[in-house]
Amino acid sequence: MNTKFIFLILIFVISVSQSRAQQEQKSMIQSTDYLLFIPDDLPANGRYPLLLFLHGSGERGNDLNLVKKHGPPSFLDDITDFPFVVVSP
Repeated sequence: MNTKFIFLILIFVISVSQSRAQQEQKSMIQSTDYLLFIPDDLPANGRYPLLLFLHGSGERGNDLNLVKKHGPPSFLDDITDFPFVVVSP
């Protein structure tokens, strides 16, 4: 076989496998559910402390409203000046 032909087939196989891996990665990212709170008034340097709220076993599952039962997610819908970026997976 011609080496150019083998080289082209190899390039094709690599590009297809990378494309599939990227598609799988995108679908994994899109299926991740979390609540995110970002304060309205970011400071001049654009930095805020991060608060990662990890709920208990009673709030597990796919329903994000369950995560809002306790902790910061329970009151963040009503305020805009909480001085943290809050992530609640």
